[in-house]
Amino acid sequence: MGFTGPDCSMRMCQKNDDPLTPGQAFRSIALTVSGATSALAGVVTVTFNGYSFTMPANANSNSDAICAAAVLTLGNVRTATCVMSAVDSTTQGATYTIEFQEWSHWDSENNVFFHTGNPPLASFSCHVAGVTSANSPTCSFADVVSTNLIEHEYCSRRGICDFTVGLCTCFLDYKTSDCSQLSNIPDNIDDHDGFLIQPVGPSYVGIALHIQTIKAMQTDFQMIKIEAASQPLFYMLGNGDTFWTKGNVRVDTGTLFVQAGETIATGGLAIQDGGSTTTLTTVAGTVADALAPNTGFTGTVMTARATQAAAITFYLFKASTANSLVPMFDIRGDGRTTVRSGGLEVVLGGATITDNAGTTSVLTVQASSGGYSSSVVSIAATASSQFPLTDFNLLTASAGGTTAITVEASGKTTLTNGGLYVNGIGGGNFVNQDPAASALTALSGLGTFTGTVATIGASRAANVTFKLLEAKSNGVVTFSVRGDGFTTVHSGGFQVLLGGGTITAGGFYVYAGGATVNAGGLMVTNGGATIQAQGLVVVDGGADITSTAQLLPSFSVHASHLAFQSTVAVIETTLVAASSSFYLLKINAATTTEIFDVRGDGLTTIHQGGLVV
Repeated sequence: MGFTGPDCSMRMCQKNDDPLTPGQAFRSIALTVSGATSALAGVVTVTFNGYSFTMPANANSNSDAICAAAVLTLGNVRTATCVMSAVDSTTQGATYTIEFQEWSHWDSENNVFFHTGNPPLASFSCHVAGVTSANSPTCSFADVVSTNLIEHEYCSRRGICDFTVGLCTCFLDYKTSDCSQLSNIPDNIDDHDGFLIQPVGPSYVGIALHIQTIKAMQTDFQMIKIEAASQPLFYMLGNGDTFWTKGNVRVDTGTLFVQAGETIATGGLAIQDGGSTTTLTTVAGTVADALAPNTGFTGTVMTARATQAAAITFYLFKASTANSLVPMFDIRGDGRTTVRSGGLEVVLGGATITDNAGTTSVLTVQASSGGYSSSVVSIAATASSQFPLTDFNLLTASAGGTTAITVEASGKTTLTNGGLYVNGIGGGNFVNQDPAASALTALSGLGTFTGTVATIGASRAANVTFKLLEAKSNGVVTFSVRGDGFTTVHSGGFQVLLGGGTITAGGFYVYAGGATVNAGGLMVTNGGATIQAQGLVVVDGGADITSTAQLLPSFSVHASHLAFQSTVAVIETTLVAASSSFYLLKINAATTTEIFDVRGDGLTTIHQGGLVV
């Protein structure tokens, strides 16, 4: 014992209580020895910081004096008392309150076993290996007094320990080997207190220093003044105003209370540890106000900083209500800002969100309630739409400086590039309330366009069970295109004004109403044309029938009714009278070889082949 340090080479100085901290208590613990059903027998062993003692486990064999004497056998205890209480009448177990009134001063500690006046409860241990009775013996400790205790410090905290020799160098006015006693004879005048006020009574309750003036409070005199040479350090005016002209004010423990407010004229306020708490008990007012009164101010009014790098493990700012029970607003250490209640409202200046991350969303709006029934995003303007005049935009989206989407105040939406893609259930629905404007217009505005203006497609194969297109008027179908391409004009007819009509296969069927070709004619490449009723009327352009079949007639006229009574074929002019200037019928072979003709005046000529009756 008596040595410390990492290599046990440092000689420990004597320890004792600080003489300038009177009115302190002694460290006390409670040792409880117990058993079950029968009387205890044998001894209990107690160990404290490497030293041990034994005493009888049975209270009838023990006493306050026996217990105290046993405690004093510890090499690290100089003075102690022991009081026995709560004796069990059956087991003779008891509680022993041990009070350590003075610790050993010298050679009783080392770098493992040491303390400064308040050894923790873990420094004490006990065992019942020496208890001979078979009644489940136990022992335990509990704290009794562990605060405001006498010190057990090197050189009594009134000197400096020289660990090379283990000796104390005492401060001025203190003496003995552990510096625990006052000295009235200083070593020399330079290290003597200039003025010492020291009430020495252990029960002193008076005023150590009392300064009183007959004159009332005024600012024309000073109550206290402290100077170093000619430099003022501290002074207090007669009205209580106190000035620290040099140095700092430091409160290591306790609290500094300023009842009437505090003004720091220059230099600011720096709190190194412990943070800052501002409490306002009035009904109204401002709890904290940061003001930069200079009209040319260009700095930062308030800064919240952390030395730690940006992380999600701490917060730069938190705001809450209900005494911190209900969070309202916070800023995390990585800058993430969360408004937890009340929403966010920008009255003037708008809001700009900039994100230079390569993959994260710049803005996400989410309604997390499972029963949500309102609008996730609402864009509103107090001004009315100017449509059809130049309007303002409710929404503008751009990429790389090129506008991609605009939504005007009227709702008019323009997609600059990329088109409109509806993917999912619901499709697209266009409703137009304008009495004259088109509900839907598909326009290719490029003069060199070579693609398809409008495409209607289905992922499933061609089938009669679905429709590619259906047109309605007031709910009544007027035109439809079936999934296999079959096209039906349900009402209104079908009119080709220019360019004619080409049917590659399948034929052309007119069930009623006929077919009228005003100009350009009608060309059926393959499949023929079938008119079920009303016939075929060609208003202008004539009819040209070309057949490439080898064994089929090029033109046939059939009257299939059993009681037919009309004319199978009629060739007539409706306005021109009979004349030799035109022909009612001409039949040629090889295009130019005349075979048979009927002139407009009825003259019939058989140019070749003759007539067989």
